[in-house]
Amino acid sequence: MSELPRGWCVTTIQEIADVGTGATPKRGTRAFYESGTIPWITSGAVSQRQITYADEFITEAAIRSTNCKVFPTGTILVAMYGEGKTRGSVARLAIDAATNQALAAIVLPNDDIVSSEFLMNFLTSQYSQLRGLAAGGVQPNLNLQLIRSTSFPLPPLAEQKRIVAKLDALSAKSARARTELARIETLVYRYKQAVLGKAFSGELTVDFRLSRRHLQSEAKAGSIHGEEGVERKLKVRGTTDVMKGIQLSPLPESWNWVKNHRLAQNRANAICAGPFGTIFKAKDFRDKGIPIIFLRHVAAGEYRTHKPGFMDKKVWQELHQPYSVFGGELLVTKLGDPPGVACIFPAGVGTAMVTPDVMKMSVDENASVPKFLMFYFNSPIAKNIIHQLAFGLTRLRVDLAMFKTFPVPHPSLEEQLEIVRRIESAFAKIDRLAAEAKRALDLVGKLDEAILAKAFRGELVPQDENDEPAENLLERIRAERAAAPKAKRGRGNAKG
Repeated sequence: MSELPRGWCVTTIQEIADVGTGATPKRGTRAFYESGTIPWITSGAVSQRQITYADEFITEAAIRSTNCKVFPTGTILVAMYGEGKTRGSVARLAIDAATNQALAAIVLPNDDIVSSEFLMNFLTSQYSQLRGLAAGGVQPNLNLQLIRSTSFPLPPLAEQKRIVAKLDALSAKSARARTELARIETLVYRYKQAVLGKAFSGELTVDFRLSRRHLQSEAKAGSIHGEEGVERKLKVRGTTDVMKGIQLSPLPESWNWVKNHRLAQNRANAICAGPFGTIFKAKDFRDKGIPIIFLRHVAAGEYRTHKPGFMDKKVWQELHQPYSVFGGELLVTKLGDPPGVACIFPAGVGTAMVTPDVMKMSVDENASVPKFLMFYFNSPIAKNIIHQLAFGLTRLRVDLAMFKTFPVPHPSLEEQLEIVRRIESAFAKIDRLAAEAKRALDLVGKLDEAILAKAFRGELVPQDENDEPAENLLERIRAERAAAPKAKRGRGNAKG
């Protein structure tokens, strides 16, 4: 450690505290758990920082018969192993409790020599260093000896308390900042939905229509209440009364409602979902081949490629070509909460195929703009209609017949392009603000780390020459330990 302020000294955990651990009573022994009243803490609880409750309880019989012991309020717990970010995390018991063997329990003699809050803050600042000390194979672990031998800077007791008070005040401010910045994600979603709501009610482009009064919606698309007599190769079956009772909002005079299938290309498979299970089989999946588009790949306005799956190319050629996409198609989910999430399959990435849970639509670009439809299906107006149509007890869904006859607000192509432009412009501004908020959130985390580092260099609060030096505290601990009777080996309460 670098040179410390006057009155400070360097010590180790084992010099100022008792360090132990707990155990897991045998799960099959009912007497150890049934009607238990003693809180029993596992490593997952360290995320609480201040542990005020337990999810499990054990009995006095478990304490008597195993290596479990009850640690007093104020004990500092360090996770020696655990999943993800758990290892190296620190918390403080706000209740008397037993622990399992994954936690190191640091019991200070009292807060009149070393502040437990001060030590916990120091160990929190050493999270990365503690994780770096862990040893082992697939899941490296800490151990009690590593915890005991950890050195730390010890200031006078009065200064410890000043540091803790200052850290608490700064921590409260950074917590408020994190809370406010974390709200940005929710606000971003709400603002984007508001933009989409205005776009598909016509409010977003009022000025555009006023400057182009001659524009009328293309008649070739047809009205939702009447179809033109053009022969269509795309079959629409089972649509009787699908839209009965659906309340459609009023549109600008130059717009009309059209059925979705009137905006598709005049091909038999212009709108379809993937193949049924009789020919769509997991045994035909491969590590390479034709990419398969699952529900997880369709997000609102975003085609995702994580966790890819592939169809055997020969099987695809034989059975699945009608369900293929090549670039520019609209993808819409049949399932979800809510269903009807839409994106565009990007051009230039090759051929893929949809699963039975994803619908694809080849848009007639003389009738509609694909991105206009994508934004519409992700809008609150479409979601409201989907909510009225969707069915299913466990997972809401829309079927192909509903999708084909789904009502779409239809302005002129020129206005559709302007709507898409304005949506993308608004979204870009929102995303820039969200990115700035994320950067600020990252900076708050780095600021917390910098404040902790400053605290344990003695730079956070002023020193007071009248404070009792830390070396005197250590001498007192040594004297108390030397005078204390040797603890008997056995089970029961931990030293407090």
